[in-house]
Amino acid sequence: MNNSYPFQVRLDRVVTDPLTSELVKRTARKLMSNPYLTLGQFFEGLSDHELTELSFSVELAMDGDDDEGVDIMLLSEMLARAEGCEPQCFHESHENMNFFITLITLAILARKGFVELFYDKLTFGHDVDDTIVKIREDRRGEWDPSWDPEE
Repeated sequence: MNNSYPFQVRLDRVVTDPLTSELVKRTARKLMSNPYLTLGQFFEGLSDHELTELSFSVELAMDGDDDEGVDIMLLSEMLARAEGCEPQCFHESHENMNFFITLITLAILARKGFVELFYDKLTFGHDVDDTIVKIREDRRGEWDPSWDPEE
């Protein structure tokens, strides 16, 4: 744990907070029993309903709902730390949260079959392959409505 960083997530308090969403609490409980969880494991473990709720939380946060913004920040911080990618400054926390929001959108698109998301490559780390998604397109680089993400 980096004690020079301005804040730490207190998982024990997250799980008992009445305003924290059940998804955030469940993730915190999981990390309390096993502190390692990849982004891919997190997103693959979400139900369609949970993913939709997460997307809705992002929309509410963007509209100024502080409680929803707290949940998104908590999830991105907990998951970054669970990967061993603990942010070293507020700027990195902000980047992680933005990346997490982008991944929520990509996960929704993947479940609809619009993109292929490589869950095993999702990470907050900066030293990995940039190829995390394959966009549905034909050989000319145009949209391919017949594309099957299972191929």
